[in-house]
Amino acid sequence: MHVEHGAERKESWITGFAILSRDLIVVSDYNNNRVKIINVEESYVLSRIVTQTSPKDLTIISPDFVVVTLPALDTVQFLSIEGWPPTLHASKRAFKVNGYCNGIEYTNSRLFVTFVSPAKLEILTLQGEVLHTLSQDHLGVALFKSPQYLAVYNGTIFVTDSHSNSVVKVSQDGYVLETYQDEALRNPQGIVATDEGNILVCGQDSHNIHSITSQCKKLSVSLGNEDGIWWPHVIGHCRDRNAIYISSTSGEPDRDNYLRMYAFADTGSLSLRLLERDLSS
Repeated sequence: MHVEHGAERKESWITGFAILSRDLIVVSDYNNNRVKIINVEESYVLSRIVTQTSPKDLTIISPDFVVVTLPALDTVQFLSIEGWPPTLHASKRAFKVNGYCNGIEYTNSRLFVTFVSPAKLEILTLQGEVLHTLSQDHLGVALFKSPQYLAVYNGTIFVTDSHSNSVVKVSQDGYVLETYQDEALRNPQGIVATDEGNILVCGQDSHNIHSITSQCKKLSVSLGNEDGIWWPHVIGHCRDRNAIYISSTSGEPDRDNYLRMYAFADTGSLSLRLLERDLSS
């Protein structure tokens, strides 16, 4: 599905993704300093808003608000979603964070944010109060080298670490529970957890999507080059459609200006197929 808008001069780089409803998704376009609502069924940009600087990741905290990380400003910014059809609006609500913020997820009234510099993960209130900082384990060993994106499942946190080519599973009190590494996973970026507890990970430099269990055991490489996967960056899971969306960061307009949508082959399977209907215009 097309995510470019005619007034934009750069290729889209979709670095954040969230599901608003069955037919609506919200994405952050890092290259064009925009956050967009996309109508999936009709495949067009329904609403867009210009941000102060490049937005990295985002998460929806309610039907009325989306929260975006702005790394260059060390800021978490709120945007409102109003009306029908829904449109994005600027909000004065924002707070500073301590570092170059990257990935973000909202669950159980808490924001979980990764930081590339310094390498850490913080758990915050919606007012920006830091509840926990996870940077070292109980022995003083660094938990992460270059944390990118995260997924929270059953109270535990899965973080992609691009420097160590790994997925690190940590508890909210800073214990490393498991780690996933595989020679076929390089520069892991976007990550998402399904309702069944399976974790899907983008291998950006390995051009594939890995499926692992919540115990960080490999299930399969679900998608690769042969399925149209090139430089996958972020991934989103739509439960209502039983489908996933994947963005690309290839530098090629025929890939980067589009999101690819894949459906699970059946309810109990992790195999995926590209949806047959055309979403590219």
